[in-house]
Amino acid sequence: MTAPIIAFRTDATAKVALGHLRRCIALATALRGEGAKPAFFCFDDAAARAALAETGFPCEWLPTEVGAAGDVEDTIARMRRARPAFAVVDSYVAGSSYFEALGGAVPALACFDDFGHVDCPVQCVINGLADANTLCYRAPVALLGPRFLVLGPEYWAPVAAKTPDRVGTAMITMGGIDHYDLTTRLIRLLARIDPTIRIHAVVGPYYENVASIEAAAADHGRVTLHRAPPSLQPTMVQSDFAVSAGGFTLYELAAVGVPAVGIALWENQRPNVAALGDRGIVVPLYYHDGAAFDAQLATAIEELMRDPARRRERAQAGQAFIDGQGARRAARAIFAAIGHMMEAT
Repeated sequence: MTAPIIAFRTDATAKVALGHLRRCIALATALRGEGAKPAFFCFDDAAARAALAETGFPCEWLPTEVGAAGDVEDTIARMRRARPAFAVVDSYVAGSSYFEALGGAVPALACFDDFGHVDCPVQCVINGLADANTLCYRAPVALLGPRFLVLGPEYWAPVAAKTPDRVGTAMITMGGIDHYDLTTRLIRLLARIDPTIRIHAVVGPYYENVASIEAAAADHGRVTLHRAPPSLQPTMVQSDFAVSAGGFTLYELAAVGVPAVGIALWENQRPNVAALGDRGIVVPLYYHDGAAFDAQLATAIEELMRDPARRRERAQAGQAFIDGQGARRAARAIFAAIGHMMEAT
């Protein structure tokens, strides 16, 4: 079979951060390993350019974001010129009308879905979240549950969990955006709990609170700032526990075996945090304004830090649940679907 072109339509912006683009890059990397030729179509954003720069994947930079006025027509025209065998869309604003329009321009269409939109009019849906395999999608190819959770290649090789009796290092990551300045608050909180702890604080590409984080780090004196790193995995393996926003980073921490406090900052993060909390993988918290939340956060951190047996249990549960191989499984399934399509034509 001639190497098929697989197109990815996704964006990274200050509104949506880098999560969509990064998982598309991970799937594209696995598909390239199967013999495909991935190509990206993205809104022109500096952080997106930096994320794609070292991948070797070609990208057409678009003037509009997914779903904006004129985007679907522009995307269709570009897809028709590129002639992909398969297209993948990853965006929360792409709905049924978007998929139906784009589906008329490509032989087959796939989408990532994190909300259980079972009626997505696509040929393939990918939802690797904890309880997704209970959903009944209409798509003929449905890649559901943690077996198909798409993580980057740095998570594909098994890592031995590091759970010492005493916590010496902590990781803080609030994703691509830190609207509530939680990184600053957490540095100060951890310093009060244990002044000797070494902190790895991740500063995302769209943070607007860098100055306050830098001031808190300088006051503590034992903080390393990781500014928009291409991957969090190297920082994770150095950390004894983590405090993380409730997005896909929680699954990455689980794969590496890092016990974590997971904070649902937005409504779409609540299912992740609840599902992983129910399985004993993370300590679940749900953000709300007010001093009461900071007290809850301090209690959750102290209890996890001071209980090595509990940390080990959570690390083991995480690695048993997430093996890191989802991107490879999804790539093989997509490649098989392309092969069946080509045989049928």
